Amino acid sequence: MITDALPDPLLPLPLQQHPQFAQTLCAMGRDATCLTLRTGPRRLGHAVMIARNSMIFGRIGLVSQGPYWTSPPSMADRVDGFRGLSAQGVHLINANNGEDGALTQAGFRKVMTAAHIAQLDIRGGEEARRARMDIKWRNRLSRAERSGLRWRSLRYEGEPDHWLLAEEARQQKAKKYKGMPPCFSAAWAVNSPGGARLFVAYDGRERVAAMLFLMHGPVATYQIGWNGPIGREMHAHNLLLARASDWLADRGIRRIDLGTIDTEAAPGLARFKLGSGAKAIPLGGSWLRLTRAG
Repeated sequence: MITDALPDPLLPLPLQQHPQFAQTLCAMGRDATCLTLRTGPRRLGHAVMIARNSMIFGRIGLVSQGPYWTSPPSMADRVDGFRGLSAQGVHLINANNGEDGALTQAGFRKVMTAAHIAQLDIRGGEEARRARMDIKWRNRLSRAERSGLRWRSLRYEGEPDHWLLAEEARQQKAKKYKGMPPCFSAAWAVNSPGGARLFVAYDGRERVAAMLFLMHGPVATYQIGWNGPIGREMHAHNLLLARASDWLADRGIRRIDLGTIDTEAAPGLARFKLGSGAKAIPLGGSWLRLTRAG
């Protein structure tokens, strides 16, 4: 059984499965729904579905990094859950790891191999976080700390013309990569007051680097990063990620999601993420079912 009840927002959900993600997209005029999977009175889990209209297939639903299972379900429950999502119009699932058998039995077919994401555990205090860093990463952090760089933690209120959003738009165009549009971060901040935090590094009065994090329950997602020539030379992002980890951990955040790891297209960024102490978590690939389950 599928209902539209909201999940507990304090669960350690990825950004794409948090109810605030759906609410932000709806505020932007997009079609997003929170679906709860039940068997009788028991809640199995939930999924955020994003939908768009296709001239050929009609309304097509997407679930990314979901569903999120509240407790480990049986294989039969997983299969029924995926069939239920299909009946609600979910045609494409960017799955979590370990779902191949259930997705196949539910009539989905894998169309893309699995990616990996980087998750940084920030529990245990500053000393524990530092110990988990790769030695080269930690040495760069030490150099940044001795360099005289200053940093500030700022609340981002959702200004659509903020300089960091303009930098992100320029970066996406120049480097030809696709991410969430910068306006998503603005909409998130407006719809989740206090849920967007900006960390900026300065060399004297000059801004040299910045990182924006979106907070959702006990998890924060690294959403936008910018690093100028001076910032790269002085390892400003090492400093900002370390200080952001301290700040977020002090406020009850347990994990930072650093996004996908692409060792071929962006090997330097992959090394940066993993060097911080993050673990590479495999996802389950992309799965397609064009016809709805009956």
